[in-house]
Amino acid sequence: GAGVKTSLLKALRTVHRKDSWSFRQAVFDDLSSRRPLIRAARALHAALGDSRPGAALIAGYALSSYLGVRPPPGEAPLLAACAYRNEARQLDWVEDLLGPGAVERVGLDPRAALSREGAAALLALAAHPRDLRRGLSLIRRVNAGGSFLVSCRVASTLGYYARFRRLLARHPARAVLVSSDSNPYAMGLVGAARALGLGTAYIPHGHIPDGPPPLDFDLSLLDGPALRRVYEASGPIGGAVVYKGAEGVYRPMRTEGLRRGRLRIGVFLSLITDWEALAAELADLRARLRPEHLLIRLHPNRVVRPRNVEALLGAPAPGLRLSLGESVLLDDARGCDVVYAGNSSCHLTLLKYGVPTVYTRGLDKVPHDFYHFLSEGIVPELARAGDLDPAALAAFYEAPGWAERFASFDASYRRDQAALDRAVLDALRALLR
Repeated sequence: GAGVKTSLLKALRTVHRKDSWSFRQAVFDDLSSRRPLIRAARALHAALGDSRPGAALIAGYALSSYLGVRPPPGEAPLLAACAYRNEARQLDWVEDLLGPGAVERVGLDPRAALSREGAAALLALAAHPRDLRRGLSLIRRVNAGGSFLVSCRVASTLGYYARFRRLLARHPARAVLVSSDSNPYAMGLVGAARALGLGTAYIPHGHIPDGPPPLDFDLSLLDGPALRRVYEASGPIGGAVVYKGAEGVYRPMRTEGLRRGRLRIGVFLSLITDWEALAAELADLRARLRPEHLLIRLHPNRVVRPRNVEALLGAPAPGLRLSLGESVLLDDARGCDVVYAGNSSCHLTLLKYGVPTVYTRGLDKVPHDFYHFLSEGIVPELARAGDLDPAALAAFYEAPGWAERFASFDASYRRDQAALDRAVLDALRALLR
């Protein structure tokens, strides 16, 4: 029907638009430069072009997404999907709020193709040759655009949509929950839910840069007004918006550590790191500030992490410790007087926890002031890492007005978190009714 077609096209267009974005393309280029298998697949795709074999290669990616789903074991009213730990933390928070048995997660696992459910899904797909022909026709049209990344991601969305629509039609869930506004599995799940008349909910896993897809969920749980303004700039907001506050634990801002002798410094890395510039910044920092200890925390996304990261950081130094991002961010932040970070939403979690942060350009390859933390006056900028003036940084965070500016990004800052939680809980219950 028209509603089904609209829900699918909306999901596909969202992914197509996002993965055509220059920053997404740059992230993929960075990843493929360090992954021989991806480079080989890109080269094969370029050689095949928009031929039928080229489209078949992309169709294989759609099939792997379709088959790589494990149905949930129970019958929870809210069904969720995620692929990364930062998304999983948001789902954990919603589960804790709603209580046991209210939320279940669909498994995303390539090995599911070899399971009994995978075999049944393959037979169901073969039983609808007309849908298969339509899907292949759509994949050929997208593949004609020439972008390997966009073609794969759109095809993946199509595969997830088809599988989730079959799954949701047999499941008693009344709504779905995602923590991404543009990843294929999230858009596939949301599109399938819309086609079947189910509710949709979204909880972001960090701040969002300019130009996101329009916010179009029945319920969106946002950190605060600043994030809402980012989405409003992309178009009208659909559905209800409830503020939940930024992720993490609140502590009053702690600037006393900046007035001690040798500082305890953290450097928390972004998704795409400029390793050559980072090594120079670390050397400058160690030479000029002589920190008591220096903690380097890698971004938790392992997919984009170089395998030779220790070598890229340079020779080991006394007091230098490397965190692989396996622990909770606040565990690493607890022992820091100040944290350097590039264009990363980890600034919000750290500042909420009372740890002063500072930005320098040499830490990543992300566009400057990606989240407007600098222009909005919630984080200061240094030209070089070694330029840090601890007393000036303390004064920045102690200044009147800083807390109010920060509250625009974190609606819970110095406010009643329990009241926000109750509002979120009421909204989720209303969605499930």
